[in-house]
Amino acid sequence: MRIPVVVFTGVEADAGVVPRRTGMAAAPGGALSGSRRPLLARQLEALLGHLPNAGCAAIPLQALLERRLPVQARHAMCLCFDGGLASHHDLVLPILERLGLTATFFLRPEQLGRPGQLTGGQLDRMARAGMRFGIELPAAEELALLSPGQRVRMLREERALLELRLGQPIRIAATRGPLPEPELLRQLRGYGYAAVAFGQPGNHMVIEGLLCIARREITPGLSPLEWLELVRCDRLSPQALGFWLREEAARGGVR
Repeated sequence: MRIPVVVFTGVEADAGVVPRRTGMAAAPGGALSGSRRPLLARQLEALLGHLPNAGCAAIPLQALLERRLPVQARHAMCLCFDGGLASHHDLVLPILERLGLTATFFLRPEQLGRPGQLTGGQLDRMARAGMRFGIELPAAEELALLSPGQRVRMLREERALLELRLGQPIRIAATRGPLPEPELLRQLRGYGYAAVAFGQPGNHMVIEGLLCIARREITPGLSPLEWLELVRCDRLSPQALGFWLREEAARGGVR
């Protein structure tokens, strides 16, 4: 089955719009310092609004692990949001609720509550709304500098605290970079993770016992035609390669 997985990061309020839940003025220039220009909220809603019309079901990444794939929809797509940003609660969550969609949000637990980041209360509300969560890995060069103890704390102990708070298991990690090295995949598997999402378009595959999920980043430069082609899976770009979920993974190659 072909299941495109897309990832968004920064989303900012439309010009002159004040996010309803926080009362904070929209900041020009993007939600992430030093990052690419973020999508405007209206751009995100326009993109996601095409999914129901195209017969495309939006499913969380966890559905791939739990083998709860839609049987009635013509297509399926997984929506991800990286960065653990406050705008994911203030801007993204209302859009998802209006459209009846679910998504997976990747977090750095040690950054929760910092300026511009999600708070515990916001996470609680997102979880009650049916959103799912994963752990966002630091960049490869940052990860390489961590001691074994720091890795254990980040990948296992902080995850356990987050699971306790949210009342849901967290079995997926994500990186914005390429597929991690086999050593890290083995570590993730040993810590109880079942999947890792990485930042390169391609096919999903099972490596070292983990479901490795290819993702395509969505930026403001994506044309409406490219988005529709991705949603419909009718003419994926050469960079997308396919996003095939192989039968052995779909049948339960990952446990």
